[in-house]
Amino acid sequence: MPGSIDLGFIHTVESTSRGDPSNVESGDAGSPSCYGMDSRSFSEMLEKEYPALRDAIYLDYAASPPAPLLSVISSLQARLSRSLFSNPHSLSPSSASSSSIIASTRSRLLSTLFKLPTPSHKDWVLIFTAGATAGCRLVAEAFDWHSNTHFVYTKEAHTSLVGIRGVALRDGASVRPLDLPQLENWLSNPLDSGPSTTLFAYPVQCNATGRRINLNLCTDVKRRRRSTRKTYVLIDAAAQLASSTLDLSQVELDDAPDFVVASLYKTYGYPTGLGILLVKRSSAPALLRRGYFGGGTIDGLTISSSSFLAVPRGSPSNTKDQDIDVEALHARFEDGTLPYLSIVAINEAMDVHERFFLSLDTEMKTLEHGNGQPVCRIYNTPPYPSSRYIDSMNGPTVAFTLLRPSGQPIGHIELARLCALNNIHLRAGSLCNMGAVAAALDLTDADIEVNIHRGSACWDEDEFGGVSGDKPTGMTRISFGAANRVQDVSRWIEFLKKFWTEDERASEAKEQACQTGMTLGDLVIYPIKSCGGISIPRDTPWSVNAHGLQYDREWMLIDPTTGRALSQKRYPRMCLVRSTIDLDHNLLRIRAGNSPKHFFVSLDPPRNDPSKADSIGRVCADVVRPHRYDDNGIDKFLSEFLGIPCALARLPSSSSSASDSMRHAHFPSQASSGTPPVPVPILLSNESPFLLLNQVSVDAVNAWLASDSADSHPIKASCFRGNMIIHPPSPSSSLTTCTSFVEDTFDLVRIGTQVFQSLAQCRRCQMVCVDQDTGVRSNQPYNILSLKRRNDKGRIMFGVHLMHRRDLSHEPHVVRAGDDIEAL
Repeated sequence: MPGSIDLGFIHTVESTSRGDPSNVESGDAGSPSCYGMDSRSFSEMLEKEYPALRDAIYLDYAASPPAPLLSVISSLQARLSRSLFSNPHSLSPSSASSSSIIASTRSRLLSTLFKLPTPSHKDWVLIFTAGATAGCRLVAEAFDWHSNTHFVYTKEAHTSLVGIRGVALRDGASVRPLDLPQLENWLSNPLDSGPSTTLFAYPVQCNATGRRINLNLCTDVKRRRRSTRKTYVLIDAAAQLASSTLDLSQVELDDAPDFVVASLYKTYGYPTGLGILLVKRSSAPALLRRGYFGGGTIDGLTISSSSFLAVPRGSPSNTKDQDIDVEALHARFEDGTLPYLSIVAINEAMDVHERFFLSLDTEMKTLEHGNGQPVCRIYNTPPYPSSRYIDSMNGPTVAFTLLRPSGQPIGHIELARLCALNNIHLRAGSLCNMGAVAAALDLTDADIEVNIHRGSACWDEDEFGGVSGDKPTGMTRISFGAANRVQDVSRWIEFLKKFWTEDERASEAKEQACQTGMTLGDLVIYPIKSCGGISIPRDTPWSVNAHGLQYDREWMLIDPTTGRALSQKRYPRMCLVRSTIDLDHNLLRIRAGNSPKHFFVSLDPPRNDPSKADSIGRVCADVVRPHRYDDNGIDKFLSEFLGIPCALARLPSSSSSASDSMRHAHFPSQASSGTPPVPVPILLSNESPFLLLNQVSVDAVNAWLASDSADSHPIKASCFRGNMIIHPPSPSSSLTTCTSFVEDTFDLVRIGTQVFQSLAQCRRCQMVCVDQDTGVRSNQPYNILSLKRRNDKGRIMFGVHLMHRRDLSHEPHVVRAGDDIEAL
């Protein structure tokens, strides 16, 4: 069936743990299904070679294997301890050793990856590059572009392949991206008339979806456009060579691709930074290699003559490129010294690889919610009729989107977060293949342009956008390789069933808001963004302003090089950086962990000093201009404690810098009060000035945790980092009992004499899994919240964002821990 997934290499090792080969079922123990090993031996090999995979589900082979096998490192160490290698440009015995292994590696790769018999090696030039991307760039910059040349490529192509168009357009060539039906029409009815030169590029396996386009396409392009139009074919083989070979021996030389790019780490896992550009020798004249030349690429150059002559390797005036020695052609395109030790390493990796070494999409398609609606939308069939160019079997890659019972898509970031917490390794986003993503998600150029102008990028957390605002901006990809087993597939399916399949039971019913009895049990500020909080003593009046509580998130730790704000998401020990507000001495006192050292800075806003420009900082995607402090030892102290370079900076609410920063939170509406959707001013918080929590809701989460696992540990409200925590009435009180998640129903809420407007529920990330007392990260409570607290877009919600309604509040604008709370 077209679109089926090739997972034939996944091994039937049904142990309950990677680390316990004794759990292999007796029926599998003698099965020689794992690269000639029985299942037990294969399981033992994985345990020895990939110990880091013991508790992981690694489903990101399309990005890279879980490199490296330990045997590769030990073999390389042994090789380097007994052999001496040096720069191949020298004339020493060690240099000769390097040259010899470089030559033998070229030949070995031609035989292994491309199935080329030794007699045909002379027809090909294998050039070492820094990777497939570098190979694409080399072709782009060396190709002879002009007004009568064309660059044609498939829309579903890696960004690095598409990037060739930038050079082509710069030099006057025309550019045409085509989908498969358009491509077939182009082959039959070429739009270019008369003699011309075309570079046609396509991937033999889509890195995003695993869809394979075979060499029939290359053959037809070469044959149908051979008469009056010179057409060169560039193939991106990086994704296919991660789990297969590209057999060029089955294609006539005249019909074979002219150029092939690949990255060797995708095949062997180690070393990184080494790729190849395979050039058909007869096509070498198409790469003129104009402009820059590096050491080793020329036979000679003049020093100061007016012509500034530089003679490329192996090119005397009476020699055609087809007659140039192959080694000279290698050298012409390999600037400087080759990474000869990496080439030694790839040989060791190939040795180990040769020593060692079910249809998943069907299972995913059969997953259903309780109402019969599918859980997954799989993108494994092309959005156009079948073609002889599309293989019936996809590569070992599955691209998909999860769906709610209503059929609405779930954001890919939500899935990626939950996977990360459960040690599942995959890829989410636009997958460096915008053409494939656009085709799968029905994104138009107008949708993409809207996302670009809004600042959306492949690696950010925007999940929906486009002209309508609700189209997914990315999808999720899982991919398999040599070390995967059936157990990985079954664990993945169980993960989907547990966290993403909903039955017909009603969602958690929203409780009716109680009108009396609630109190502000705790009032918390976080002076330094993403660091420890301070509970304001009960009955202490604390100022409220438009940006938030006084001194809340006015300071931050930044990367001194980039200015980017540091976060507990990446550095959980930040919660152990604690501060206190000393109003008597007007100081912010800072300490970290159990260190007896402490530092302090003034609570007064920094003075405007024209001689000292504010620094440039970044919070989320916003640029801010915080004040950097003079070196008083605190930066060094915090850098040593966190283990990363950092600097303390401040953006006080009263400063012109804060006004200039123009940071605002944007929410679609202000509920039923009729308040228009105006931007809400914020300082260094991510989304809103205030975050409201309910202790009873925290208790509900702990009850879920206890029922889910007897080994669970209760969590505290502090892990949700709220500013205002609702407490229920005391058990002895006659007032109404507060219920869990009553906060979700709030529109306006009065705290003491101040009124706040509910903006939206708070979307949660993995940061809630950091224990704020220890800095230790676990996978709870995120896992349990993912089961209990998803909205209709699949986002995990807990707590409520607020803004201050100054127009409805009384002066002075202060709140106190212990104030009564009333829903209005």
